[in-house]
Amino acid sequence: MIKCQACKRNDGQVKLIDDVVYEVCHNCLILLVNRDLSAKQYRNLKKIHGCEAFLLHSDFYGDDGEALQPHRGVDHGVY
Repeated sequence: MIKCQACKRNDGQVKLIDDVVYEVCHNCLILLVNRDLSAKQYRNLKKIHGCEAFLLHSDFYGDDGEALQPHRGVDHGVY
C-alpha cells in the first residue's frame, strides 16, 4: 500500500484533482480540497507537486506553509 504524500502516516489512495495525481489519505484529502493543510503536510506535497498545482498555490499558503484561505477550521493535531 502507498503512504499518504501529505502526512506520511496513513495509507494513501490515488485521487485526480485538477489534472494532478495526489496519493493522499481521506483526512488529508479533505484538508487539501479545503485548502487547510498543516504547514508540514503542505511542504510534503509541495516537494512532490510544486506550488504550481492549483490547490498548493501560493495564494492559498504562505512562505512558511500556513494556510491563508482555509474553508474551515480543522484541528491538525501533532504531525
